[in-house]
Amino acid sequence: MAEDWFQKLERELDALSYEIEGKYIPDEQAPVAKELAEIFFNIWMRFNIDFGIEMELTPWQWEFAVYEGQKHWRMKTDFDFSKLNELRLTDKKFEHSQAMIAYFYTANNQTRLKVVFVVHASDEHGDLPKEYEVYNANIKRMSMSRLWKTIEPLIKSWYEAHIRADQGIVINFCERKFSKPIAVEGNSRSNGT
Repeated sequence: MAEDWFQKLERELDALSYEIEGKYIPDEQAPVAKELAEIFFNIWMRFNIDFGIEMELTPWQWEFAVYEGQKHWRMKTDFDFSKLNELRLTDKKFEHSQAMIAYFYTANNQTRLKVVFVVHASDEHGDLPKEYEVYNANIKRMSMSRLWKTIEPLIKSWYEAHIRADQGIVINFCERKFSKPIAVEGNSRSNGT
């Protein structure tokens, strides 16, 4: 049964990938934030509704999306996406929480988008969260399809960790695929790291 779920996730992600490929994103934060909210919301829907894996989306998903029934939803037209600076999808199922976080920051007078995967896991250094950089780009030069191609394998690994009840799967994936993790102490988002 778990393999059937994994195949369903593959089909869902392929469909989402196709939708993202055809979209043009202007080089402004608001439309990028809206597309990003759509991606995070879609992942939240797949995990929570389709697969019964409890995830928390911040900001709360119903602040920027409207559910219309029978798995149909739309983005709110009155939500100000220009003020959406961070999205966080948190998984609290495992003993140690994990989250995918996307946020905008400014460096050298350029607005950038950074996506990180944060894992709270005990090791020889204690129980500090470790942050893996998944994606980092200037929004004027970024591509939503490139972003999706970067996070899609992470989402599959995250899901596999759930169906096999082994958080080590997603941690090992991050260690192989992404930059060396940064131990995070407190909230360091204010300076973009």
